[in-house]
Amino acid sequence: DMPYMTIVVATEKEANIVFNKRMGLDSIKTYPLYTMKVQTVLEEYDSCGKLCTPPVFTEIKASGYGTLQLKKQQQ
Repeated sequence: DMPYMTIVVATEKEANIVFNKRMGLDSIKTYPLYTMKVQTVLEEYDSCGKLCTPPVFTEIKASGYGTLQLKKQQQ
């Protein structure tokens, strides 16, 4: 299983979990908008070492309006 990725938004008065899913962090960009590339499916291999399930990657982006957007990348 993939580890959990949890995103918490904290203000002076409270903290809220805004994201809590199983996925692995692949990369982070901070300009022009904050973007994380995450792996949502582990790759699997058969007994001969041949790839039978490819990994799946998704981008989590912070929009200019303070919301998070998820975009599955094409394989």
